Amino acid sequence: MWLYDGRPEEMELVVRDANSDEGGYVVLLQLASGAIRILGTRYPVKYIGSWRTSTQRHDGSGLTRVLISKPHPRYEKIKRLLANSMVPASENEPACEVTVESIMSKAAHLFSIAPASNSNLAAASTQISK
Repeated sequence: MWLYDGRPEEMELVVRDANSDEGGYVVLLQLASGAIRILGTRYPVKYIGSWRTSTQRHDGSGLTRVLISKPHPRYEKIKRLLANSMVPASENEPACEVTVESIMSKAAHLFSIAPASNSNLAAASTQISK
């Protein structure tokens, strides 16, 4: 399910822009600080290139690892579900440690669902947040 997993400098050799029929990519960025960012885009090489340029200009945390999914028609929905799964359900609930591996596990479940099925994605959202 992952088209690319590696250093940001080498992804342009593997990943191309997605056309509108394919949908887009879910992208995980692991920063040098250990923080993880999730994004959805049809143009991952351009987006990540812009991110790297901007952080270098402003002395931000560099990227150490990039994961790019295969194109999916519901990439924005999957991105939102993954991002929401990282947030505690309530203020009283402790935040769980978010790792690339935990997000990859949740993403594998979401990508296994048929793309045209919105109700299945909604049910999956409830299941991965538990």
